[in-house]
Order: sequence, then C-alpha cells, then structure tokens
Amino acid sequence: MNKILLNRTEVVPVLALAACIFCILKVIYNVFFHPLRKYPGPLICKAIGYYRIRKFMSGRLPHWLEDLHAQYGPVVRIAPNELSFTYSEAWKDIYNTKNEKTGKPWEMHKYKKFYGFMGPKTADNILNAGYDEHAYLRQHLAPSFASQMLGKREVVIQKYADLLTYRLREESQMGTQSLNLRDWFTYFTFDIIGHLGFGVDFGCLNSSKYHPWVGALTKNLKEYRWVQFLMYIGLDKLVHLITNNTFLRAKMMHENLTKEMLKQSLANPDMVRDTTGLLDALVSLKRPALSFERLHSNLALIIIAGSETNATLLVSIASILAEHPAIQQKVADEIRSAFKNEEEITMPSVNRLKYLMACIDEAMRLFPPAAIGGPRVVPQGGATVAGHYVPQGTIVAVAQWAAYHSPDHFAKPQEYHPERWLEKPANKGFENDCLKVFQPFGVGHRDCIARNLAHVESRLVLAKLIWNFNIRVRAGHEKWREQQKSYLLWDKKDFFATMEPVR
Repeated sequence: MNKILLNRTEVVPVLALAACIFCILKVIYNVFFHPLRKYPGPLICKAIGYYRIRKFMSGRLPHWLEDLHAQYGPVVRIAPNELSFTYSEAWKDIYNTKNEKTGKPWEMHKYKKFYGFMGPKTADNILNAGYDEHAYLRQHLAPSFASQMLGKREVVIQKYADLLTYRLREESQMGTQSLNLRDWFTYFTFDIIGHLGFGVDFGCLNSSKYHPWVGALTKNLKEYRWVQFLMYIGLDKLVHLITNNTFLRAKMMHENLTKEMLKQSLANPDMVRDTTGLLDALVSLKRPALSFERLHSNLALIIIAGSETNATLLVSIASILAEHPAIQQKVADEIRSAFKNEEEITMPSVNRLKYLMACIDEAMRLFPPAAIGGPRVVPQGGATVAGHYVPQGTIVAVAQWAAYHSPDHFAKPQEYHPERWLEKPANKGFENDCLKVFQPFGVGHRDCIARNLAHVESRLVLAKLIWNFNIRVRAGHEKWREQQKSYLLWDKKDFFATMEPVR
C-alpha cells in the first residue's frame, strides 16, 4: 500500500503537470472548438481572458477596443467568452429586447462580475436590481426625473450655476490666474446633487476645496481596477476582505456618510421637501421589501451617477472648446446674441441654442463620460445580435468609444465637428453619419433615468459660463483628452485654463 502512495515531493510535480495540461487543453478548446471560434479577434484573446483584463487594468480598454474594431470589424472576440460590437443595431438587440414568441419585454441579464459590486452589499439599487425589482423602482423614480419635475429644480441649478460663475470670476482675479476646471466642475456637480439628494450641499464651491467625502470618491477611481480584477478572475468573495485598497475605503466612507445623511434627512421633513422631489420620491416607495437599506442603496448610487459623469462632460467640453477657438467663438456668438442679459438664460431658453446643444453632443461623442459598454449575458437559447447568432452564456456589449470613433459611422471621427448634429444644410459633409449609434445614456428600460437632468444641468451652466467668459487653455494642457484613463469612469487629470471675463 505504501508503495503506491506518492510522497509530498512527488505530488507537487504531478499537480503542476496536470494544471499545465489542463491549461493547454483549455487554450486548444477556446481557439479551435469554442462556440465563438468563428468570430475574429487576436489569437491571445481567443485563447485566454487575461489580455482583456490587463487592458482594463491599464486604463486603456476603450482605446484598445477602438484599435481592435478598426482591424477586425464591427464584431470582435475580445476574450474566450466575450464579444464586442459597434453595430448601431446592437444597441436594440442587447439592451432593448423583446421575447420573439410572446412579444413581451425581456432582457439579457447584467454581467455580475461587472455590476455585482456597484452598491452596498445589503441591498440592490436601480442599477444592479433584477428585472422585476428594477421595473418597480423605475416606475416610482421616473416621475421625479421627468421633464415636468425639472422646472421645480431649476431654481437649484440656477443657484449653483450662478455661484460657480461668481467663484470663477473671483478666483481667476479677472482672468489673470488659471484655474483647475476639473476641480471646479466637480465642486459644482457634487454641490447640486448633494442639495437634490439631501437638501444640503457639500460646500465645495464656497470653500474652493473638496469635501472629504467628495475627495475620497473622485481621487480613488483608479484603484477600482483591483476590484474588477478580483471579480473577473472569480475571486469576488475576497473583495470585501481587502482593507488596504483606497477605493474600498472610499466606497465604505461613501456608503456610511450616505446612510447618516439619509437618517438626518428622514428625521427632518423640511430637508426632505428641500430635495425638490428626489428623496421624496424614494421615500414614497412603500412596500414591505423596500427597507431603509434599499433607500440607502439607491441614494448612494444617485450621488455618484448624478455628479461624476456630469463633471466629466463639463471639463471635456471646456477643454475641447479651449482647443478650438473658432468653434468657441461661434457658440459664444450664438449665446451672447440670444439674450439681452444673463437673467434671460433659463431652462426653457437654452433649449433654443441649437449650436450649443450640438457642441455638447459632439463632446459626448468624442469623449463619452461612460466609454465602456455595459456587458450583458446572452440568455438560454441564444440570441441574434446585429444579425449574428450568439450562443447562450456569451458576454456581449456595445463598445461606445470604438463605435463613436469609427469611420464606419462618422466622417472625420477623430475630429470635433458640432455641425454633424445640425439639420440640413448646416451638416454638409456629415449627412451620412450614423447618428443612431450615438447612445451615451443607453437605450431601453434600463437607460439613464436622469438623462433629462443631465441635459438641463449641462446646457444651463455652459450657457452661463460662455455668456460670461472666454476659455483659454494654459500651456501644457492642450491635449487633455489624450492623457485620460478609464477605470469604468474616467480618472480625470488636472485641466488648467484661464477664464477671461467678457463683461
């Protein structure tokens, strides 16, 4: 009996050899026998999933996907079990689908390794909730974000837009000092969402500095890559055991402070009313399953989603306009000729500024706040995506950055041309652009619920800023967009510019 037993020194080599053989066989299967074997892509991506997560870790995943689609076409196999699409039709097939037999809406489930960590672990929110729970939450939250409610919130947005203008004029010392607009736009968006979410802002604009809460959230995005790495390789159980990761500490601070502010708001009816319907809508969701933890989870999400992406949009368009003085002058002429005084710049009136809106859309195309498409899992029975049959269990997504920078969809895709968003004949040279591929807020029943608020906030504050200032980029910051890296959200670098008063 003892003769057939392996000693320890023999077991290790045998296990190592078995592991090597398994890995080799797995690679052979992935390349030659996998159901996705017919789809084009780099050999290393077909063989192993490591390369895709490596690109995410580097912060260059959107740019890498752009290169792959340029080489292999509109559908690329980027991992053994993952496909990336740039077809415009893929939006509907992946994110807004119906059961072909019943005609009823159904959905590809969100990929848990991507979404599972987004929110407190005690409860789901509108981003990661299942189909039925999401539908219930959205039904009750949607009225709070509808166009009719925006009018009630205009006074709040106007207040902080005016405060931002005042503080920029003050801090720039009449245009003699350059300012870090990344910081100032972050102050602005977080103060607004703080007021709407809790009835009190974070005091960032008045203090000219980050509240510790805001600073922790915005300055640790890069560390999220380690969370995604563990989730991707199947060690998600270890994520909550990591205590030395700055992103996790920031996430915990965010969740704890949100909980405390929520308790204070619920204990003070005046604060709830001062949120202009946002918290009030959450509180009104009454059913046994909607615990305090669910209120907490949804509000924690809204604070992030309603601030960080808007700050990205504002700083990106400021950098782009500073790089293109002629375009900046054209949109300035539109704004300054449309109004007799600043008081006329209101929520309804800015919707008449067609060139400004075109500038915003073109900025979101060139630098989308969410550059990585949200991955979904093909359900049982498989599905057809943009005319391609995809087997069940496959991870699929639309690569926004790659789609928006593709010459298949846009003329001169690497250049900034707001004219492409105007009606004929102003869009001459861009008439054949595939504008329907542009979906920065998503599509279907899970599209961004706050898209109307984002539109109003960006249009109003940009109209006021351009009414008051010319934006001049400081030397060394001309290529700001090229320096940015994406770890789900953009880890934005400093952007310094001079705000020259024009009145």
